[in-house]
Order: sequence, then C-alpha cells, then structure tokens
Amino acid sequence: MKASSEDVSLNAVREDLDQLRADLKNVMEALGKLNSDAGDAVKDQAARAAGTIGRKAEDIFENLKGEGDRVSKLLTTAVNEHPYSSLAIALAIGIIIGRTLDRR
Repeated sequence: MKASSEDVSLNAVREDLDQLRADLKNVMEALGKLNSDAGDAVKDQAARAAGTIGRKAEDIFENLKGEGDRVSKLLTTAVNEHPYSSLAIALAIGIIIGRTLDRR
C-alpha cells in the first residue's frame, strides 16, 4: 500500500508541475503581449517627444543664429571704431589663453 500512495503522490506532483508549466506559459505570453503594447506606447511617446524637442531645438538655433549675427555686427562696429584698442584686447586674451594652456 505504501508504494501505491507514493505513486499517487508522485502522479499528483507531476500533474501539479504540468499545470504550473501551463500556467507559467500563459503568464509569459500575457507578459509578452503587455510588453509589446507598452513598447508601442513608449515608442509613440518617444516619437512625439522627439518631434517636440526637434522643434524647440530649431527655435533655439534660430534665436542663437540671430543673436550671433547681432553680436557679430556689434563687434565689427566696435573694432572699426576702435581698431587699436581691439588689437590690444585680442593680444591680451591670446596671452592669457597661451599661459593657461602652458600650465597644463
């Protein structure tokens, strides 16, 4: 009798393991579908965010370009009005940068 109760217990364990494998397979399939759906949602959000960032970057670039043009005109005017002072300032800046780089 002992052998038959062990066989029953062993069969019950095998059935439980088979059921557990089937349940685990179902869970993995469900997780895969959720992951795919979530991945699609994340891709959509990322695409929208990239578009927004791209538009903002273009706006910032245009603003910086305009500001750069304005500063360039101001510097050109200042250099034309004070050429010797501009040369002295450029020389001083060159010396400072040269000494700074020599220390490294």
